[in-house]
Amino acid sequence: MNYRITHRTTYNYAAPVTASFHAARFEPRRSDGQACGSFSLEVSPPPAVRKTRSDYFGNSVSFFSIQEVHRRLEVTASSRVSVASGRQPTLSQSTPWEQVRARFRDPVSPANVKPYEFCLDSPLLVASAELADYARQSFAAGTPMLVGVRELTNRIFRDFKYDPRATTVATPLHEVWRKRAGVCQDFAHIGIAALRSLGLPARYVSGY
Repeated sequence: MNYRITHRTTYNYAAPVTASFHAARFEPRRSDGQACGSFSLEVSPPPAVRKTRSDYFGNSVSFFSIQEVHRRLEVTASSRVSVASGRQPTLSQSTPWEQVRARFRDPVSPANVKPYEFCLDSPLLVASAELADYARQSFAAGTPMLVGVRELTNRIFRDFKYDPRATTVATPLHEVWRKRAGVCQDFAHIGIAALRSLGLPARYVSGY
C-alpha cells in the first residue's frame, strides 16, 4: 500500500515572538515492512539555523530556530511511504507470558539487551505493585503473551473514560490512574506501565 502524507502544524502566537527553537520528529521510520520513498520538511518563516540528526531511539530529528520576529509558525511535513502487507500473528500461538518475562531477568542475554531497557522505569512511567495487580488479571498462568496484551488493552478501554479535559500532556500517571480518565496518550502509558510492572518490556510508538 502506498501513502502520500501531509502533516501540517501551525502556531498562532498571541504576541510577537523574537526567536523560537524547535525539534521536529516527522520523518517516517524505515523498517522491514515500511519504506520511505521521499520526505520534505518546509518551515515558514524560514529558519536561520537547521540541522538533522538521529536520536537515541533511531528517530530522525530536525532542529531549527527562527531568529526573526514572527507571530505565526507553520511546519509542513510531506512523505511518500510504502507499507508491505504483513502476516498477522496468531495471538493464541504466541509464547506464554511467563516465558517472555523470564528472558528479561538478570542476567539478560545479549540478544535481549535492547528490549530490556523497556522493562525499566522512566521519567513518565514507574512500575508499581498496584499496576502489576491490575495487569495480572489479564495474565493467568500460561496465557499466551499477545492474548494477555489484547485483554489488558480491552480492559483499559472499558475501565477508563475518554475525556480530553481530564488531563494535559504534563498530567502524571498516578493522577490518570486515580481519575480513571484521560486521552489515548494516557491510556497507552497505563498499558505500558502495567506491563512493565509485570516485568514485560513495552514501549510507546506513535504513528498514523
